[in-house]
Amino acid sequence: MHPILLQLGSFTLYSYGLLVALGMLSGTALIAWQLKRRVGTYDFLPSWILVIMLSALVGSRSLSAIYHSDLFWANPLQFMLSSGGLVLYGGFFGGILAFYLLARRSPYSIVTLADAFAPGVLLGVALGRIGCFLAGCCYGTPCPVDALAVHYPSNHATFGMGVHAVQLYEVIGLLAFVAWMLPFSHKRVWKGFNISLFFFGYGLLRFLMESLRGDKILIDGQLSISQWFSLLALAIGLVLWMRSHREMNA
Repeated sequence: MHPILLQLGSFTLYSYGLLVALGMLSGTALIAWQLKRRVGTYDFLPSWILVIMLSALVGSRSLSAIYHSDLFWANPLQFMLSSGGLVLYGGFFGGILAFYLLARRSPYSIVTLADAFAPGVLLGVALGRIGCFLAGCCYGTPCPVDALAVHYPSNHATFGMGVHAVQLYEVIGLLAFVAWMLPFSHKRVWKGFNISLFFFGYGLLRFLMESLRGDKILIDGQLSISQWFSLLALAIGLVLWMRSHREMNA
């Protein structure tokens, strides 16, 4: 656990913030490369990224307010402007909504654009999860195999027990999906492959990882809120997969 990477006087470099920033930059670079190969240009990307990221931030905060309604209603403005309280699925759906509205007004196919964005988004999330690991958030449940367990220091909620490195499990899965998507930059498979895998793959991975999360919030005693969102993502991915595959064979 290394929440602070560097401290020089009043300047503090936090590992989570650095990895999130690196995720945004590397994800954007991968999206730009994919757009160049698929639609021939990425000139519109900087303005799109700004709108999508702002929408993702609002979505993430909004879902966090639902998760922690007591803290939100105690001081709504302070809660929305604080540095913590980001929920990934809220950011996903907020960003996806902004992307859809922008893509509808573009001269390019929405599915083609979505295919170009999908691997870059997953790469950004993967680097952000490394930041979670270094910061000690989104931690796992007790791990029965001590050699594979993570042991956090005394100021952590799990001190005294070894827990699953669930953040790194997710990183491995995300990078595997990115690698699976990249060979399909050309038109060797049907249009819609990447975005179908984005929803279905991430939904499945996140559903499984949530079962190992030690900080999950249950709403029915069995499944966490994120697992319900994962089921929704799985369903969306399956529908997109079936529809795009059917159109290819039509």
